Amino acid sequence: MFRKTKKILLCAFFVALPFQVRLILFSYTKPFNEWTSGFLYLSDLLLVGLLGIWFWECFKEKRIPKFYIHDLFLLGFVALAALSIFEAGALPIAAFRFIKLAEMAVFYIYVRDNLSHFAESAPKFIIASGVIQGVIAIAQYFAQSAIGLGWLGESPIKPGAYGVASFYIGAKVFLRSYGMTPHPNILALWMFIALIAFIYWYLAKKPKLSVSLALAAPMIFGFYFTFSRTTLAIWALSFAVLSIIFIFLKRGLTPDGILRFKKLFLIIVAVSILFAALFFPQVKARINLSSQDEAVTYRIYYNKLAESITKSSPVIGIGIGQFVYKLMKTLPHNSPYVYQPAHNMYLLISSEIGIPGLVLFAAFILFVLIRRLKSGLSKIQNILALTLCLGILIIAFFDHPTWTSQQGSLIFGLALGAMS
Repeated sequence: MFRKTKKILLCAFFVALPFQVRLILFSYTKPFNEWTSGFLYLSDLLLVGLLGIWFWECFKEKRIPKFYIHDLFLLGFVALAALSIFEAGALPIAAFRFIKLAEMAVFYIYVRDNLSHFAESAPKFIIASGVIQGVIAIAQYFAQSAIGLGWLGESPIKPGAYGVASFYIGAKVFLRSYGMTPHPNILALWMFIALIAFIYWYLAKKPKLSVSLALAAPMIFGFYFTFSRTTLAIWALSFAVLSIIFIFLKRGLTPDGILRFKKLFLIIVAVSILFAALFFPQVKARINLSSQDEAVTYRIYYNKLAESITKSSPVIGIGIGQFVYKLMKTLPHNSPYVYQPAHNMYLLISSEIGIPGLVLFAAFILFVLIRRLKSGLSKIQNILALTLCLGILIIAFFDHPTWTSQQGSLIFGLALGAMS
């Protein structure tokens, strides 16, 4: 009955997910800070529609979504996050962040319970979204500014502006592309997902090579224009591993599939070499990483602070969503841009929810991975789902969006659902 409506909502959800179309519900601190505010996103409303149809279908069919033993670890983790609210110094922030955690957990179960529908429809919708974001990212880079899509949530970006992600080559500053996300690193995470979805779609649906190139090129260029070092490095590693599994180990693909992947390998490598040749000075500038680099020094500082907080509040933490608020209270006279979460999801979780919470979360992830590994690497879906989830888990060691951002947390829920 709801099949067509569900498909339309699913398409709209994935296209809308990277967009910052949102309503600010509250801003707890002044001046405005992303991490101490609450929002209602367009993607939230679309997700509510999808969940509503799912609940109704479960009710009509008199069934309950399948429950696995490792879900107990997730429930325990969510319960500890709820308890941590009572430790919070800023209750509205804690309550909002808990709601977002619950949303991610429910989305994970939804994806797992509707995986056949997702496998059929989601990849092409994610690819469509990736192409849209890639084209916008390319336009932003060449314009070296926002391109007038503020009404759709585009950030007001220009190179060298306060708090805007950019980098220098000599005295010249270059803007990193945001797409319609709040930060290039979040756009890079979404493009990573889109390229994994593209590989699955390309191998499963067997489109023409010209169509594949037309879709892959803007996604790859848009991805690379984020100049997101960690995610790009994980993408390169992931693609190399996939190439070894598919081409040399010949796992998961028929002889025809291996031949198709070889062609895809050549496409992605050729587009990557072309990008590196055209923008060699920019690529070189981002590869050269200095210990004095602001991105490095801040990451070290935030992570040390998270470790210190964990040591002082090891059992229940300081409360979910409280890291930035704690930083503001500890160092009240710094520039607003300094107030950011720890750039390590696991340290952030331990500081906000405590070590028991981190252990439960890690146990849940571990059991999900073990379950996927037990199913073997004989299918494309298994191999790509494992690659996707491991990639995101590694990225989370170096950044926080999978825990703190709308886009990142739902991407994480999607990856975990696909893994399960």
